[in-house]
Amino acid sequence: MPVIIKAKENDVAKVVLLPGDPQRAHYIAKNFFSKAKLYTHERLMFGYTGFYKGYKISVQTTGIGIPSFSIIAEELNMLNVKSMIRVGTAGAIAPDLKINDLVIATSAHLTHPLWSYKVNYGVISPVADHNIVKMLENQAKNKDLNYYTGPVLTSIFLYDENEELLKKYLMYNTLAIEMETYALFEIGLRYNIKTGSIVVISDTLLEENNGKVFHKVVWADKKLLSVGINNMIEVVLNAVVKNYEYLIK
Repeated sequence: MPVIIKAKENDVAKVVLLPGDPQRAHYIAKNFFSKAKLYTHERLMFGYTGFYKGYKISVQTTGIGIPSFSIIAEELNMLNVKSMIRVGTAGAIAPDLKINDLVIATSAHLTHPLWSYKVNYGVISPVADHNIVKMLENQAKNKDLNYYTGPVLTSIFLYDENEELLKKYLMYNTLAIEMETYALFEIGLRYNIKTGSIVVISDTLLEENNGKVFHKVVWADKKLLSVGINNMIEVVLNAVVKNYEYLIK
């Protein structure tokens, strides 16, 4: 049984949104859910279940990074969750991406070989559920938002903005860097859980000028970023309700 998520199976919906920030979990429950109920607050990993347009959905804090995220995702599997969708922020690698653009991840790379031992030091290449990717794309189109679909890079460090590393992954058309999606997709594939990941660009890391790419970090204004976060949440929630039967199986 879960040791961090202090809840019973019926407390948690079959579809769960996964923000890293407990304040974002609280914000989603307060502003988007009706009849929201807090089912766990262990170590401030807030988890809420409520209803959006009549559909039962949960939002569960994961914390920052792969170790914290993996514990929560493993415990959600113990609670028989069927679909998990990350809702977070990321730094843009692709120079075309701007603050508040959305990135819908199709797959994830990893900066360090944390999972290699599981497959005799080979490489695990985790991907999103194809249908969830399409659901998120359709809702982003419906809202006429700027979005990009493709691979992201998961790092185990927050302050790992190595210019040469970013440029190498840019060669493989990697869109953004964040800290949890690889773990989400790997756990989803291992347990046959449907997974998706959508992130808002909160900072840009590479800029192109006269055909040359160079390192330049630009962070979003908090007020401006809140617009992108609200857009992302609405995209995900509307995608869930329009495809609910698929997601809960």
